[in-house]
Amino acid sequence: MFKRSFLLSVFCVLLFQAGIINAQAQGQPAAPKSGAANTAVKPKSPGTASFLAFLIPSAGHGYAGNWSRGVPFALGRVGFGVLALTAGISENTDTQVIPLFNGSITVTTITREPNGVYYASLVGAGALMIWEMVDAAKTAKRHNATLQEQNGLKLGLASNPQGQWQLQVSYVF
Repeated sequence: MFKRSFLLSVFCVLLFQAGIINAQAQGQPAAPKSGAANTAVKPKSPGTASFLAFLIPSAGHGYAGNWSRGVPFALGRVGFGVLALTAGISENTDTQVIPLFNGSITVTTITREPNGVYYASLVGAGALMIWEMVDAAKTAKRHNATLQEQNGLKLGLASNPQGQWQLQVSYVF
């Protein structure tokens, strides 16, 4: 599980880096590396951000344009996986001596069973995954709100030099 999560995280980061390299090769400005306010111009779907966070640790935050916020979630999920696989497995040995005609045979049986740490780690990883999914959706919503503030129809009141109030309507592309 740890190996799969780590490899998927590395793959996701490589895809992100490849996107920046392709944008630079086509003469377009590269997307900033982090920060919801500095991300690309396209609006992001909170549902897609949650789904990606479910599949790959920190991918939802990366989609929403804030990789740095997703890294602690990825490290936490990987940490819970390592804890479950190391401290969460108990090893028991059982030795039996089987008598034969000319002597005996010693048979040792080793069994590995999950213990309380294993189950607690799985619950912790699941809770962290749910938290990450919700946070990735909120990050996507913040990204969209920032885009709406920067772009779109704006209404406002302003006073002119004569002291009269005017309604200002502007549309920013």
